[in-house]
Amino acid sequence: MKRVTPYKTEYDLEGREFIASKINQIMENLPETETIQLLVIGSPDCKELSSVIKEYKKRINLITVDPKRPKTTIIGELKASYRSYKHPEGSFFEISNEEHHVHRVLNNRYGKIDVVLHRWFLHHLTDVEKLKCLGIVNDLITKDGILYMIDWFIPDYKADDKESHWLSAKKYYEYQDKYDLAPKVSVQKYNRRFIQDPDGKGGKFTSIEKIDLMLREKNFKFERHLMCKDKVDDPELFGQNLYVCKKRRK
Repeated sequence: MKRVTPYKTEYDLEGREFIASKINQIMENLPETETIQLLVIGSPDCKELSSVIKEYKKRINLITVDPKRPKTTIIGELKASYRSYKHPEGSFFEISNEEHHVHRVLNNRYGKIDVVLHRWFLHHLTDVEKLKCLGIVNDLITKDGILYMIDWFIPDYKADDKESHWLSAKKYYEYQDKYDLAPKVSVQKYNRRFIQDPDGKGGKFTSIEKIDLMLREKNFKFERHLMCKDKVDDPELFGQNLYVCKKRRK
């Protein structure tokens, strides 16, 4: 049977529509003259914002960052549909050159961010990078800022145990195969081999239990929403979840 990717599927659309509805809701509850700063990480084409109401886009200062494609920008009509658009270039994770560290540029040039979103981005990061990303986002957002995070998660496993991690990932791949979404076995083996290589590739999956710990460590409070409940028979094992995260008050 032909394998497909989750892009342009009903699983993809559910996440996009959920995020767009949340942005619409935020804008609806603001005074008509008020604007927001919105940062999108890892999705420079901003498909998650496709269904945001046109009038609301005119009140959004949009910023995109993509560690894998630092020079990619949205163009033309899409770019013009927002109040402003910026795509700062530079490193997102490395801090050897502070001047070009993107999150420093964002803080210094654009001020605090009201909303951050990333979708299907986190599982390309090592555990070290996941933690670093959450810390960067917490540093960037306002005291009432929101992070919307959608990603794929595997069953829990023993920490620092590669074999336990692989067995958990294997359960996930086997279930995804029911829906023709599992990657080829060669890709699965690549993911297993390079699970902690900071190359921005592959499925470096973590579990709900472990991402919860990371969020708490980086001072977030959060709600988790299990997705695809009406689309698959075991949505927990299917693995797609939405997190709505806010700063924990100190």
